[in-house]
Amino acid sequence: AKVNSFITAYNDFVNSGHVATGFGGNKAANSMLSGDSAVRSALHKIGATLSNAIPGTTGVYTTMRSIGLAASREGTLSLDATKLDAAMAASPDSVRRLFITDAPTGATGLMKTMMSTVDSLVTGAGAPLQARIDSFGAQSKRLLDSKVRMQSRVDDYAAQLKKQFTAMDQLISKYKTQGLALESVTSNDNGSSNR
Repeated sequence: AKVNSFITAYNDFVNSGHVATGFGGNKAANSMLSGDSAVRSALHKIGATLSNAIPGTTGVYTTMRSIGLAASREGTLSLDATKLDAAMAASPDSVRRLFITDAPTGATGLMKTMMSTVDSLVTGAGAPLQARIDSFGAQSKRLLDSKVRMQSRVDDYAAQLKKQFTAMDQLISKYKTQGLALESVTSNDNGSSNR
């Protein structure tokens, strides 16, 4: 049951990476992550912990494949329950050492090995996923700064147009007033000449 729970959680993780970045003919759910090399590299590294021999293990059962866990071409896991049952019957301690740390033998176990791999991807100097997150953060800041500058230019331009419109409106009002005054003078002149 625990192995099946692990497989389900692992497959959810792999599938979420595929959905986010796009996989095969599927379009990325997030266009910014489409084909992202950092995510793909992370999936590959974590997948390698499942295919490589677990450090500190010896004998027949040193890999996940040896007890029935196999990865597909897409990277998801499946379980050959018959193979796992046979391994558990033959050497339960060896199977246990594949999953958990066993200090006396020096076996690190898949869980610790995988967590160390995840930590190396997200923490510390040169961690690729953290570097990608930092890169997106810097890009977001640049876009926000650019938006603020652009909004400032738009506001300045709008203020300039408003000022020009006000000046033009005042000029038109002045011309209208002068036009009415001229019309009045002209009509008075016409009246005088008629007399």
